[in-house]
Amino acid sequence: PGNKLMRLDVYLVDDSKSMRISLPATPMRLEEIKNHLGITRTNEIAGFDTVVNGGCKRLEAVEPCGFDDFDHVLEFTAKLQRLSEHDYNKALSAMEVEGPEEYYDALEILDRLNKYVLLPRNVNTPWDYADYGLRKELWGFETPEELRDFIDYQKLGEYMMWEDGVRETESGWLIRTDQPFERGPEPTLNDGPAMTM
Repeated sequence: PGNKLMRLDVYLVDDSKSMRISLPATPMRLEEIKNHLGITRTNEIAGFDTVVNGGCKRLEAVEPCGFDDFDHVLEFTAKLQRLSEHDYNKALSAMEVEGPEEYYDALEILDRLNKYVLLPRNVNTPWDYADYGLRKELWGFETPEELRDFIDYQKLGEYMMWEDGVRETESGWLIRTDQPFERGPEPTLNDGPAMTM
């Protein structure tokens, strides 16, 4: 992510004072904002309008739209900026699927980011998912190499995608390891077993 993720127009309840700031902001900048607005704590800011900076269009599409505590917005942008590029994309993918309504909800996603797996972009078919899952022991078991020729990767992938609640996002497929995303109808696999003998 870039240095400045959002621009906010912040204002007091009576609209007597307002100010434009970019986030994340340094502690010194936050002090300037409080002095300008005549407040002692940032949670005294009554409202704000966010504008996501030009290079972060994807963030604009997934950012929470509900009114929230200003301190949550500060914390959210600071945490988001510290993420690696992979984790930033994973966070936006998780927000794309989870649809947080407020920044507090988005912070919860960032706090449990290790519970999400953003699969590599080359994993984009059920066959790829089965192959990836078996190679990475995604399902908690090791598959002996000599059995792999007897596995119907397509059927196994379809079933495990359903079982794991795989969701497609702009950055690739995403799964949640603590609790699968809501599943659709179970795939019908009655054309034979996933392993052939």
